[in-house]
Amino acid sequence: MLESPADLTADWLTAALSLPEGAKVTGFTTTQVGTGQMADTVRLAVDYEPAGAGPATVVGKFASTDPNSRAASKLVRCYEIEVSIYNEMAPVPGVPEHYFAAWDAEADFFTLLLADVAPCTQGNDIEGCDERVAAEAMKRLAKIHAFAWDAPEHAAREWLNRVSPENTANVVAIITMTAPSFFERFAKHLDPDHQALVERVIPFVSRIVEAYDGPRTLAHGDYRLDNMLFPEGSTTPVIVDWQTAAWGPPAADVALFLGGSLTTEARRAHWGELLDVYHRELVASGITSYSREQLERDVRLSAFGGAVMAVMSAILVVQTERGDEMFAELFRRHAQHAIDVDAESLLAGLAV
Repeated sequence: MLESPADLTADWLTAALSLPEGAKVTGFTTTQVGTGQMADTVRLAVDYEPAGAGPATVVGKFASTDPNSRAASKLVRCYEIEVSIYNEMAPVPGVPEHYFAAWDAEADFFTLLLADVAPCTQGNDIEGCDERVAAEAMKRLAKIHAFAWDAPEHAAREWLNRVSPENTANVVAIITMTAPSFFERFAKHLDPDHQALVERVIPFVSRIVEAYDGPRTLAHGDYRLDNMLFPEGSTTPVIVDWQTAAWGPPAADVALFLGGSLTTEARRAHWGELLDVYHRELVASGITSYSREQLERDVRLSAFGGAVMAVMSAILVVQTERGDEMFAELFRRHAQHAIDVDAESLLAGLAV
């Protein structure tokens, strides 16, 4: 495996792409893709002998060169998780084909070669999306969740099923550590009511996690527009950036998308119907044991998660101008989501 795009060679690509016998890569060029807050991603335009022996373009993903992002990744096992998704669980619905996936456990770097879905458009969390795109994202999510729903073979994967008192304590410690820095950096961009809500909720995080006894599945963990690619002419997303995947509550992904990837106005107008879209697709995929009522309650309780994630992510990963704008906006939307669905009232029975 390789540590960075600079290590790429024609010979390495020839082996990694599993070309027909006798074919080889003769050259390539790279261009950066995205802003790379947790990893460095490039698109490779590849030349072959004979011509057309392999994909014209591929996407390469590597460990971040930023020391803060690398440290954050190691803390929460991002690179291990993403490589394992491709190596052990593929094909997950809506996830691009991969040609090569490897992780170095000792040095904590990784190499991932993915099929390029270009021409495509990347979703934009800051802009948000309309209800038509949101409905397709909900359908895709239901299919992903149904793929692994309460499956013992997936629950047994140690890298995926990380639920334990120790891991919960670590998450609470990270939230507690990062919250003051977040509120200081973004002070002028935040509503005092939103900040006060999250400060009240932080002491309940461990109880929220421990009290959940509903179904579990492959949860993306960061299911939002920035991690979706929309092929030209399609509103059905391809889902990327699986670095925070976990064996967790399906409603957490639903709440993260609805609370953050729609503007507050759009979410208020379409929240209920989008829950219906997700639930209908679950039932159509064979999941009939999870009621619409339980889904709604679980989404309400999960509504805090997006704001908490924005707090942690903004401080732990490399700081960029767009990143700051995005995290501030996501925090505002998620906090207002929690207020609008009266999520705090569900905490009454959870002792701190």
